[in-house]
Amino acid sequence: MPFSEPDAGAIVLSSDGREAYELHLFKGARRPWECTCATFRTLGQNCKHMEVAKQAITGKKVPGVVRSWCNLP
Repeated sequence: MPFSEPDAGAIVLSSDGREAYELHLFKGARRPWECTCATFRTLGQNCKHMEVAKQAITGKKVPGVVRSWCNLP
């Protein structure tokens, strides 16, 4: 399995602010977004953190985002 660096990502706080989840975007992958939360890891479902991260990587200030970055053109 080939390894690639993520193209973008964010660190997003949980709703109660007690946990921080890492999200990564792998452009061109079958499932481009990955999250460290239980909803994604255990159930394989998209989570609400992904929507927050999508907004954050565009440069928009989003509440609950600790850090975001983007290497996309």
